[in-house]
Amino acid sequence: MDPIAHFIERHTAEQRRLMLQLRELILQAAPAIEESLKWKIPFYAHQGLLCYLNPTPGGICLGFCRGALLSNAGGLLTGEGKEVRLLHLTSDTPLPLDAIRQLLQEALLLNETMQRRKNYYV
Repeated sequence: MDPIAHFIERHTAEQRRLMLQLRELILQAAPAIEESLKWKIPFYAHQGLLCYLNPTPGGICLGFCRGALLSNAGGLLTGEGKEVRLLHLTSDTPLPLDAIRQLLQEALLLNETMQRRKNYYV
């Protein structure tokens, strides 16, 4: 069993359901997304860290590593730190699939743009 599947399997049925749905959405966002366990939770990367899944007592938190730089047009992201923004998801509300897809695409574009700038100045 791969490490991410093993991680997901260790959680409650509702957390598993949410994580499996989110995992599929994230991996479908771009073919080159890499998945790994970092700091004991699933992280997803594409030209830098993109997002992560973190189980919470009430559901799942989808964290965007550079979320403070995202437009957050739907107003779904919370947090006040310098970089990370969070989307708290619970089993009693439907996943905002289109909004999550938009956030993922924006985060991918942001990482690609930042990587190009970094390479330009090297």
